[in-house]
Amino acid sequence: MGFLRTAVIVVAMGLIAFSAGALGFLLMRLSLEVSGILALAVFAILLVWQFTRWRADDTAKADRGLTDLSHGIERVSRDLALIANRLSTLESAGAATAARDISAIRADVARMDERITDVSEIVARQGESMLTIARTASQPQSQSQVPDAAKDPISMIDPVASAMNGARRTGRFAALPTGELVAVVAQALQAGRLEIMLQPMVTLPQRKIRFYELTANLKTERGEVLLPDDYRAALDHGGLGAAFDSDILFRAVQILRRLQARNRDVGLSLNLTSSTLTTGDKFREFVEFIEANAAIASSLVFEVPQSAFREFSVLEFEGLSAMTRFGAKVGLDQVRDLRFDPKDLADRAFRFVKVPADVLLGRAGTLPSDIHPADLADLLARYGVDLVATGVDTEAIVVDLLDFDVRFGQGMLFSPPRPVRADLVGDLVPERRAAAS
Repeated sequence: MGFLRTAVIVVAMGLIAFSAGALGFLLMRLSLEVSGILALAVFAILLVWQFTRWRADDTAKADRGLTDLSHGIERVSRDLALIANRLSTLESAGAATAARDISAIRADVARMDERITDVSEIVARQGESMLTIARTASQPQSQSQVPDAAKDPISMIDPVASAMNGARRTGRFAALPTGELVAVVAQALQAGRLEIMLQPMVTLPQRKIRFYELTANLKTERGEVLLPDDYRAALDHGGLGAAFDSDILFRAVQILRRLQARNRDVGLSLNLTSSTLTTGDKFREFVEFIEANAAIASSLVFEVPQSAFREFSVLEFEGLSAMTRFGAKVGLDQVRDLRFDPKDLADRAFRFVKVPADVLLGRAGTLPSDIHPADLADLLARYGVDLVATGVDTEAIVVDLLDFDVRFGQGMLFSPPRPVRADLVGDLVPERRAAAS
């Protein structure tokens, strides 16, 4: 087909050149020799022009081929990097994987007859230890514990308490003094008045549940509900972060065991109070509990806000390293700009970066970034980090996110946060009381 097309073009150029020579001979009264030269000149000009066009077309095709090849190489490089990262994770967690399989068998036996195995005793001892931590840390700090505040007028302005004044609260808690709010939170923790909520994180576009984000609401004696935005700053101000995180981790492990009895691929993510990473002995107990449950630690993701992450010192990073040593992972939450190093996040065991969908799609204003949001998912994937779009509330947002190659979504469209079902909680509270007795 290409040869026929070329032959037709050459014949057409010959006819044009012959016509030009004939016009010169008949109309312009040129001699036969001059008319022949004119015809040859026209033919040569047409031939050069056509070859120039063919060359330009070939160059354009070659450029398109090179572009497609470069895109293919980039995709292969991304996949190879992801595979290499996962192989590295598998090599470092080989023992943990074997322990997880053994523990799964023991868990099945324990569910048939808990009293004939030692697993229940281990859980009881760990539960007693975690409850002791929660009770000890949940007591509000006495005046003797903060003498420096009374001696130094400047230190009396607690930066955490100042931050609390700007934190969003709901209902009557918006006007509640900081000290009273800390007391309310401490009482709720000590009484165990926590309502555990789960919200799924799904794959896109399949919408298969991969993780559940675990959050907790606190309830007062009157039955009023404190949302995380109401009490989060009070945890740090009252020194309650370690107690709260310990209680949440204990419950998360119990819920995760029940979830994985049905689906081994599902995991849990939970928010981590930054003060927990710097609480000394209490944090060591926290890490020991993760180690005691190393069989399922790889299914736990501890989320830290981007604002807190940027304030981390060496001490906080060492705390993250201690937790991830036993297979647990970390996620970067509440991302407001994209000025971070994906390789650094991957080296610190971060496996998720959560960005609000409106921020990612540019609907909340210009996104401070060193990279275009459309390239973010691929860049993170090269280092084994997944991008999660939060606040996905409409189908239109899902369509736009697919153009950005976002693989995970979370939001009201898929499910709002819901209380843990009774069959998942089961005898969680009796187990906890038994562990403390």
